[in-house]
Amino acid sequence: SVAAARAHVLDSELVLIDFHMPGTDGGEVLQDLKEAIAGRDSRPAFYLYTSDKDVGSEYRELGFDGRLILKGNSEALVRQVDAAFR
Repeated sequence: SVAAARAHVLDSELVLIDFHMPGTDGGEVLQDLKEAIAGRDSRPAFYLYTSDKDVGSEYRELGFDGRLILKGNSEALVRQVDAAFR
């Protein structure tokens, strides 16, 4: 849930957010989490995690710091996170 995520976001360096969720979307979740950390000195990197090419191409406009594609491919996820934090 978003409420549970808010409790953990302060201790995170990277937050992956799926865009397509029942009853909400990743853009709404992102805004809620950003509100939860407003005024903090440091914040995590918020990355969109999706295989939806249309949404993925708009990640910056949605407010995400980056995007990870090939959702469901754990090897690709590890490579992409490694590259993002080099």
